[in-house]
Amino acid sequence: VVAARAAAPAKAGTAADAEARELCWLRACACAELQSEHPIGKALVQHARERLAEAAPTAKGAPPQKDLVAPADAKVHVGKGVTCTVDGLRVCVGTPELLASAGVRVAPALAQEADALRGKGATVVFGAVGTGADEVQGLVGVADELKEDAAEAVAALHAEGLEVWICSGDNERTVRAVAARVGVRADRVLSGLSPEGKAEHIRRLQDGPGGGGRRRRYVAMVGDGVNDAPALACADLGIALGAGTDIAVEAAGVVLVRDALTDVHAALLISRATFARIRLNLLWALAFNVIGIPFAAGVLYPLVHITLPPELAALAMACSSVAVVSSSLLLRRFKPRRLPGRAAGSGALGEPTDTGASKGQRTAKNGWPAAEHAADVV
Repeated sequence: VVAARAAAPAKAGTAADAEARELCWLRACACAELQSEHPIGKALVQHARERLAEAAPTAKGAPPQKDLVAPADAKVHVGKGVTCTVDGLRVCVGTPELLASAGVRVAPALAQEADALRGKGATVVFGAVGTGADEVQGLVGVADELKEDAAEAVAALHAEGLEVWICSGDNERTVRAVAARVGVRADRVLSGLSPEGKAEHIRRLQDGPGGGGRRRRYVAMVGDGVNDAPALACADLGIALGAGTDIAVEAAGVVLVRDALTDVHAALLISRATFARIRLNLLWALAFNVIGIPFAAGVLYPLVHITLPPELAALAMACSSVAVVSSSLLLRRFKPRRLPGRAAGSGALGEPTDTGASKGQRTAKNGWPAAEHAADVV
């Protein structure tokens, strides 16, 4: 949390009164998010507990109570926030659209401060506690700490000829600021999406540029939150981080044990190596049987009067199975290569500079679908 404050009321008051009012407002907002699994909600609750713990119990500005209580009549508005009742007061925490639907008009001073925070890459959550003249408004700014390997992971996926998109429910300015830091193109950034909106974008990518419902591209979705679950489920490949929410892990087809984005690239390389070994094993088994079965059936007997005894035929089949299993076990020695954060032929933070044609050639060469079936990672 980079900022958390309540707007100054119309009526004057002492600094202690303002501190008490802000702490009460923060406590009510934290109670509303107490049962939330969203990272922003968890950050708000943690920040509130720290602020409340620091408040002196005997100070005039101390809140009436420090313990967080479960809200009453809680209603979750997917992708927008939550409305509930805390200690008999109406509480609304979420986006400006949610507050507007509840009849709350965001104070101009808060709106200006929110714009400043978004320009720095922070996500802003508004909170309104109470009604009428007793209403207290405020905002909480939460800045996502970029993973250290985020830019490296994006650069590695770009180097493999894959398109990388960012689909987020956050404000546009916040999402674009983050995208610029990790090297995602501005025209591949989508903001303000609901969970259904993310899934709809996945389907549009699958249909390809021409649309029409004909599948032309394969899409992998990487996510760890509750709002990512629908998109993870409808993607061709859903990848969830091990530290993500239970519903995201359940919806995904692949779960990364480590909380590292570079493992997305490693998982793709492992899948390619696995399919390459499967093709090799099939080729070996096919060649072995094409040669061995006719020989065991006596095709050469009219010429050289030699047949393959049944015991030798059984031994040969066992040797074939041992060879295939041994070949598969060699995958244990496979080590995914780690690409540098600034790959060759890349711009700032690994942004690719090649054309669409060259990306299509690479995807055909490295085993991924060819140009007409380009792959995307969201």
